[in-house]
Amino acid sequence: MENDAWEKKFLVQIEKEHSVTGVFADDYKVIGFSFFNNDNKIVEFEKVINTWLETV
Repeated sequence: MENDAWEKKFLVQIEKEHSVTGVFADDYKVIGFSFFNNDNKIVEFEKVINTWLETV
């Protein structure tokens, strides 16, 4: 997982720095979540997902 730190940073940045533009922009939203695996990140991932779902 340490070798993939750049991917985690990128995935989290997606939502903050990018958006959908164009004719159908109102129908879509770009979201980015940190990746996970069941061995060591599932709890963190579930917290992020639940927080996001509360905003929808």
